[in-house]
Amino acid sequence: MIYFTSDQHFFHDNVIKYCDRPFSSVEEMNAIISRNYCEVVGVNDLVMFLGDISIKRGSKYKLIISELVKSLPGHKILIRGNHDQYTNKFYREECGFMESVRIKRLEQMVLTHNPLDFTEEDSGKYLIHGHSHCPVPMGNFSHTGFLSSQKVYDVGVDANNYYPVSLDYVIKELDR
Repeated sequence: MIYFTSDQHFFHDNVIKYCDRPFSSVEEMNAIISRNYCEVVGVNDLVMFLGDISIKRGSKYKLIISELVKSLPGHKILIRGNHDQYTNKFYREECGFMESVRIKRLEQMVLTHNPLDFTEEDSGKYLIHGHSHCPVPMGNFSHTGFLSSQKVYDVGVDANNYYPVSLDYVIKELDR
């Protein structure tokens, strides 16, 4: 199975306030987002993380972040977000991501963190993104500038009850 997720912001205490997340502490947020992930993702699943897994907070957090990410099941690919500021080598070698890229195509989909970062040559039938931290999966970005035939979906945890979403679910939602 293929899953998408984004914007966990592990260890980022201010995201609770900024995004009105229903957690009393960063520890609770990390635990619930991790638990929800483990409820749906299996060891053989492929998970596309569409950015902002954490916030860069110095070298002492690198080990903690890498341990947390490695503990999550599945084969993982990172489409880097604006807060994913460690090196590609760190994300691949220390966190266990198979790839660490800015944008990725998957069949008719363009995967990016910020939906405004894609270019016309990147376009596909579906634009799958994170970054908006909205409580609804369609995000809060104006669709002006997107191709009229393009369908857009926000896979961020804020828009999906703090769970990853499956490829099948996203396509079903976009094609209804």
